[in-house]
Amino acid sequence: MPSRQLTRQWIVLQELTASRRGRTAAELARAAGVSARTVRRDLEDIEAAGFPVERVRDGREVRYRLLHSRSLPQIPLDLHEALALHQAAFTASVFHNAALHEPLESALRKVLRALPEPVRNYLGRVSAAWSHRAPGPSPAGLPHVLRVLAEQAADRCRVRIRYQNLEGEVRDRVVDPYVLRHHNADVYLLAYCHLRNEVRLFHAERILHVEPLDEEYRMPPGFDPDRVFAKSLGVFLGPAGHAVVRFTGWAARYVLHRPLHPDQQVLEQADARAVIRVPVRGHHEITHAVLRFGPWAEVLGPPGLRAHVAAQVRALAERYARPTEGSG
Repeated sequence: MPSRQLTRQWIVLQELTASRRGRTAAELARAAGVSARTVRRDLEDIEAAGFPVERVRDGREVRYRLLHSRSLPQIPLDLHEALALHQAAFTASVFHNAALHEPLESALRKVLRALPEPVRNYLGRVSAAWSHRAPGPSPAGLPHVLRVLAEQAADRCRVRIRYQNLEGEVRDRVVDPYVLRHHNADVYLLAYCHLRNEVRLFHAERILHVEPLDEEYRMPPGFDPDRVFAKSLGVFLGPAGHAVVRFTGWAARYVLHRPLHPDQQVLEQADARAVIRVPVRGHHEITHAVLRFGPWAEVLGPPGLRAHVAAQVRALAERYARPTEGSG
């Protein structure tokens, strides 16, 4: 097969992989830079090679997509690749995401079955040396929610979601899904919310219902989702700023060994003491980060942040000064 044709068919296959909703022949032709007639011939070749291509009628158009309910063609992994895949999947933090735990476990079992018996026995011994807590139950519809969000984000199409915030309020809203963000075994959706007319972050587990819409959107020129999170300790969207914090004792050694942020700067360092400067977004996330170190961390600035943390500490002290109720 000529290299140009192979490259073109690889592009078509990637387009089909990226969208569960499917692509029209015209869309595939634009992506590959050829005519729709050529794309249809390529689809026949791809199907003949063993890839399950499905044709779905969408109004007057026909969409092509990969039939995900069938097994994919056998992937020729060598032994080193299979071992690396098994260990990477077993130790990855995504393994602890409840929505992804079951399919990943299934994939690991299939990898193991394909390996020689001595290798399976070895991996069994190695896996027994790892301890991890199985993820708690996730909402039954979470895998479907994540799949629809990923498809719509890839296609740059809007979704209608029913979302419950931490106050228990439930509202329907239309959003432009920009990107899914994995953080601490949770998945968040960064999206433009048409109800609030601003970019917002939604915890995927609190999305009660999702409906794909056949409405395309355009991301604002120059908008980079990764830059949104670059100044955050985690996944917060407050105003960008910085915090200067002094750590002592074990906390100083901890933050020097495990920085709070990749761009953390060490301003002072001495025996059992460190003063660091970290980028933050708003007061919420850095307050949580500092309070978990107890008396071994102190915010030095900016003044507004120090006052905010001080108010939180006073509120905690007042609460703990009151006698407990119903403690027995």
